[in-house]
Amino acid sequence: MAVREGFALKRLRLVDCRFSSPRTFPGSTDRRFNISDATIDSEIDEKARTCIVRIGIEVAAHAKDVEAFTLTASIEGLFEGSQAGLPLEQFAQVNAPAILFPYLRETVSNLTARSGHPALLLPTVNFVELARVVGDEKPPTPAVGPGRAGGARPRRS
Repeated sequence: MAVREGFALKRLRLVDCRFSSPRTFPGSTDRRFNISDATIDSEIDEKARTCIVRIGIEVAAHAKDVEAFTLTASIEGLFEGSQAGLPLEQFAQVNAPAILFPYLRETVSNLTARSGHPALLLPTVNFVELARVVGDEKPPTPAVGPGRAGGARPRRS
């Protein structure tokens, strides 16, 4: 019996989600978002051909130098499978986070929109380039201007 090639997302779950906002906050739409922490963690089981990958983010928003909200969220995916030429460890570091990120991005956007704040849509991420940059130990990208996210690069645990 031939082993089927490829990876499949077997389970996706929200692991952690915290949102905090003062009762009164500036109504300004000129907000500055800063990603203060982003993480990618993985547990690999070569024998079972599975990996559990968790990605998380911490975001703070300020308007007129007053904190508008802080948000922490992480999601986890269980992947199973194998592919010739793609080690499970590499899949867990690059491909799996790329698959999970849109779900985290949607969670952040939905949560901020439902909180009375303008929806925060995280920028897309090139996980191949990110793995190269993290591997090279280059300095993090600075925070960016109004209405755009930026900040610390993901740390691997």
